[in-house]
Amino acid sequence: MVDHVEFSHPQLIENLLAFWRSSGVQRFGFLLGRYQPYEKVPMGVKAVVEAISEPPQEGEVDGLTLGVPWEDQARVEKLAKDCGLSIVGMIYSDLLPADPTFTDPSKAGMVACKRHKDSFFLSGCEVLFSAALQSSNLSPSRYSNTGYFNSKFVTCVLSGTEEGAIDVSAYQVSEQAMAMVQSEMIEASVNPNIIRVKQSKGSVYVPEVFYRYTNEYKIDVKESAKPTFPVEYLLVNVTHGFPNEPKPLFLSSKFPIENRQGLHDQDLGRACSSLAAVLGNEEMLPLAVIGEGLKGKERDEDLRRREKLVGVLSDWHLVAFLETCGILGAYADEDVGDGDQDEDQEMVYDDDEDEFEDARSAESGSAGVGAEHGAGAGSGGARRNARSWSSATTTRQAAAPQASEPEPAGKACPHCTFVNEKSSGDCDVCGLPL
Repeated sequence: MVDHVEFSHPQLIENLLAFWRSSGVQRFGFLLGRYQPYEKVPMGVKAVVEAISEPPQEGEVDGLTLGVPWEDQARVEKLAKDCGLSIVGMIYSDLLPADPTFTDPSKAGMVACKRHKDSFFLSGCEVLFSAALQSSNLSPSRYSNTGYFNSKFVTCVLSGTEEGAIDVSAYQVSEQAMAMVQSEMIEASVNPNIIRVKQSKGSVYVPEVFYRYTNEYKIDVKESAKPTFPVEYLLVNVTHGFPNEPKPLFLSSKFPIENRQGLHDQDLGRACSSLAAVLGNEEMLPLAVIGEGLKGKERDEDLRRREKLVGVLSDWHLVAFLETCGILGAYADEDVGDGDQDEDQEMVYDDDEDEFEDARSAESGSAGVGAEHGAGAGSGGARRNARSWSSATTTRQAAAPQASEPEPAGKACPHCTFVNEKSSGDCDVCGLPL
């Protein structure tokens, strides 16, 4: 399980809110990030969110429709893995203006509080959906017969508070909820704050389910969950927050977000304009060749231009779009995403640069960008070979002879000191990231 959700930058939330403010319909996105130790809880784990990927969806005023898994999921997961990230959860909005008629000045800019202790926090349908996604994103465990145990997948909801403000609420569903959904024991109800327990039918047996509560006389009562029981028994609260000194992996968020047709359209012309504003007519690739043959002011200008290029490319949505165009291949977070200029400037762009140069030429030509690139993609038949970013520093170190050192028997956990196998990503004892 996860103890805390940390959004690396407030702009991640603002991007979702901007869509609702512009269209009035709800929005959904998958959280891309990584797991790290959480110091405020003994042996705690936090999910650090670095980006939000929005799958194709149909938003409505009071809900949305989407399919999971979606067609592009494998590519997004592969690109996220190249950046050192993975899908750590989901987030969606449930917002409604406090004054839908927009006639009451005292409620201007306020949202309705739909989720509170007297209504519900997550509805029955949302609990079933969260349980299904948690079951699809299990945590690896060497000591489990299946190789997996429980899940660190989190569910975040953007909704209104009692004061009319907007806040994030984070949850996970319990292991019992995951097991009951997998066994098809429960189903949603018309009432959002209760869950129905299915009845036994024929050869399908549904065991007795009980829950406990303290009545008005302070007496502990055990009651049968048939036919229904409160949704709260399946929820686990998760705290959330933002770092005091944000150091996001992706430094920019100016490129249009995917799957927002009509509101934010992605096109190659816009991407090339962003890059051309930095590159101009200068040759910048490969990036490992820094200021070759340049001295003084020319070299300093070359370095500044490269830093700007890294800042433009440090945008998840831009990188994901360029990857679909075949311009970028594997993309490493330690090269572009971390904002370390010393490493960023030593990146090597393998393979030929014809496709990128064609895109720049077409963008700067007199004809329309869409027509130029449409023709370029159709002529020639096949897409160029995939490229990959690699570190020149790593290449030089690999080529240099090194003294042979004895390899450690395993990977020691920095939290509990247990020695795990080298291939382990999480500690087999405490479950924290290695």
